[in-house]
Amino acid sequence: GDFVERNARTRASMPALIYQNLTFTHAEYRDRIYRLVNALYARGLRRQHRIGVLAQNSPAHLEAYAACEVAGFISASVNYRLAVPEITYILKDSAPSVLIFDAEYADSVAQIRQQLPELKSYIVIGENQLDWADNYEAVLADAPANPPLIRARPDDIAYLIYTSGTTGRPKGAMLDHKGQVGFIRMEAIEMHARQTDRILVVMPFYHIGAKCSQLTYSMAGGTVILHRSYDIREVAASIERDSATVAHLAPIMVQDLLNLPDLNKFDHSSLRLVLYASGPMAVAQLQRALATYGPIFMQVYGMTETGLG
Repeated sequence: GDFVERNARTRASMPALIYQNLTFTHAEYRDRIYRLVNALYARGLRRQHRIGVLAQNSPAHLEAYAACEVAGFISASVNYRLAVPEITYILKDSAPSVLIFDAEYADSVAQIRQQLPELKSYIVIGENQLDWADNYEAVLADAPANPPLIRARPDDIAYLIYTSGTTGRPKGAMLDHKGQVGFIRMEAIEMHARQTDRILVVMPFYHIGAKCSQLTYSMAGGTVILHRSYDIREVAASIERDSATVAHLAPIMVQDLLNLPDLNKFDHSSLRLVLYASGPMAVAQLQRALATYGPIFMQVYGMTETGLG
């Protein structure tokens, strides 16, 4: 959470987040985060209380994470692709005090509410007239941007990030502030992260990969170019339009990029690094990628519980 304040103080007018047609400076980003912290505090949340998030990538999703980083709340982001019984299991297991969710999942959340009577506060992202949920932007507008009354401590849990559950039920990996700062310092060194970097993130934020990439470049004071969902043509256009210097992609996304019939029409000269993760890349594909973009590819491997290996 200290990164949020430092970036707002030293890089106030520089972009922290680019999302669709929106750009938030580091100062604006901090103010929105502080408003969310103060709104949640007014609703009774205190250090180590949990915030559930059921949403696709958006500024609100990142702000929920950052509110936890600043105030010592614990974020518990849920895979929105899961079925209602699976989502219910994770919410029961993580026991959040508030659930922040995208409007498109309102029907699913309405079903879940009946099984989670202890979850009293709901905040909806987007336009939806629900008598049982507050609108996210209205919540921020009604709260002050003053520095919060509570702050996280190094040994606090920052995130509950759930594993995929391939061998059983998903398990919530408890990741603390001190461990995450140590991990991303290592990652920032390996990736030569710097203030002038702009990282394109299209991976979903319920997964550790997207979160650690965002956190690394937040520590560096850089910019996150956030995509709500995966569209390879929009990724290709965004690299040029938003001058991305780093991109975090899965091998299949790299393949899709190379297979664009008009790839040579896009100017991707700003790219200095492509991180690929979630699986290995075939040798022939990697050779093709190197021939197209040069030696800018870094394979990343890790675990939800431990970070990069």
